Amino acid sequence: MNVGQKIQEAWHLTQFNPKLRWFGFIPAVLSTLVGVGWLVYQYAVIGHLFFGEWANLNQYFTIAIEFAKKNGQWSVALGIISIIVVILYLLLPSLFQGGLIYMTSETAQKRPARYSQGVAHGVLSYLRVFEFHSLISPLSVISVISLASWMVRWNGWETLAVAWPVFVLLLALSFGVSFFFSYVDYFLVLQKKSVFDSMGKSAKMVILNLPETALMMVLMLFIAVRILINIVLILFIPIFILVAVAYFSSLSLGVWGFVIAFLVALVLVGLVSYLNATINAFATAVWVLTFHELYENNKSELDDDDD
Repeated sequence: MNVGQKIQEAWHLTQFNPKLRWFGFIPAVLSTLVGVGWLVYQYAVIGHLFFGEWANLNQYFTIAIEFAKKNGQWSVALGIISIIVVILYLLLPSLFQGGLIYMTSETAQKRPARYSQGVAHGVLSYLRVFEFHSLISPLSVISVISLASWMVRWNGWETLAVAWPVFVLLLALSFGVSFFFSYVDYFLVLQKKSVFDSMGKSAKMVILNLPETALMMVLMLFIAVRILINIVLILFIPIFILVAVAYFSSLSLGVWGFVIAFLVALVLVGLVSYLNATINAFATAVWVLTFHELYENNKSELDDDDD
């Protein structure tokens, strides 16, 4: 298998089919917003361990509380929107991921792929995709980092000094799960297999294609770079919001200061989300093309499990 050719084909597929990018825009927006909230929370609870008193968010919380007191309707609306965003974030990504996999597969095979078809196949595979990601979510890198952050918050750095081998083991397990279950989504959506059957077939496909380990490492590296880009990009959004709110408030613009900061932040969220959607579409195209070729090469061995 020509790794460079696969990546080139995936990039061409993504660039000349904007539907693939826009189909993933909504979940990208949700992921960006939730990512910002997660980073702000982590900064609020353990930021002082890195930056000392400079990381004290009390001044910003004070500004937010004063705004809430003076603008009750805005605060209620913001709270409702936040709840809706969290609910949609928990429910929609699995649907759109299934649809994106189907649309990418159809486009790669020179067949027309419409948004309605993507949504329909996302709905049909939703429960299986949601179940799989719910099963492995406790072993995700974000979950491990959140656990470490929680322990540091309540017990200090001494906890990591003692428990670091456990976290290293958890991270290794997390990467192992991601590696051996790389093709589960594609068996779920394209082959319509059950969750545990897809997990077994994915692990078997990886084992049968150990000569392609270099390809797998490149793909995993790409995913790691993608996560790093996401973190770096969304890190600037909460910083901008805090700085903008403090600046416009200092100008005595009142509610208009918050409105201006909100509109500018909204534009930034849109730009970052579009970039994330493009990266996700490209990564999905790489995996779909790889899945099709490896499945065809190992179809007889994989289908033996169904006999």
